[in-house]
Amino acid sequence: MVVKIYTKASKGVPAEAETLKTLSQHGSVINILTYLPNSSALQGGAAFFEYCPEGDLFDLRVVLRKKRVVFSEKSLWPIIGQLSAAIAFLHEGIGCDNPANSDSWHPVIHRDIKPENVFIVSLGQKEDLSSIVIKPGDFGFSAFYDSTNARMPGWAGTTMMWPPEQTWEGHEARPSGDVWAVGCVVHELAHGFPPVVNPDVAEKAWGMENRSLMAPLHLRLEKRATAGQLQAKVEEWHAAFLFEELKAEHEAPRNEEKGTDGEDGQEEGF
Repeated sequence: MVVKIYTKASKGVPAEAETLKTLSQHGSVINILTYLPNSSALQGGAAFFEYCPEGDLFDLRVVLRKKRVVFSEKSLWPIIGQLSAAIAFLHEGIGCDNPANSDSWHPVIHRDIKPENVFIVSLGQKEDLSSIVIKPGDFGFSAFYDSTNARMPGWAGTTMMWPPEQTWEGHEARPSGDVWAVGCVVHELAHGFPPVVNPDVAEKAWGMENRSLMAPLHLRLEKRATAGQLQAKVEEWHAAFLFEELKAEHEAPRNEEKGTDGEDGQEEGF
């Protein structure tokens, strides 16, 4: 387990611990095991979280870059799949223990999704990282969403991951910002930098060939997918990707046989 100490200056239960304690456990979100209030022995309150032994996505990207290895499409699909499942749970209660609870779900927004806050439970058994297991954590800036009071503290968040509609002036964090941040994480892993917030560049670089990334990265808010819509789209497109892979693997031996037959026929002709 991992222990996070909160200083005595904190009053009451920290928002991070309060939020995670309120939520039911979900396979794609970091779990809090328990919280201990302020004590002289701890010199503050302490939250106990599940341990993710493989670090975070930022660390993994650094390691792969040193080896001159890039994230493949096979590795990016489970990452965007698990991240979309996580925010679909946080925003809409999709995948909660009791489906009936989703009808009266109080949305939670993370407000600081980035590679450093996506922890790796396991790298999986496959060298291509296609079975990697991840969970977003560090809910220090998270909050129950209130559409009438969505303003964040002036110092909070990571501006590089903010959506176009979130500005320093308004500083309002909404569920759509988490969706955008998921797209940013995947874009950064794939290319080494966050998406360019420019309509012309974004549309040209991420058109129909990259529908799974355009879903969370639409510059126009009304066209951007919700967390639930994103999860459904990713599941559909990931299934299509796996089908095409299996189809290619199945057809490869046939193509090799055809090539061999052709070579044999030419040799006989001589």
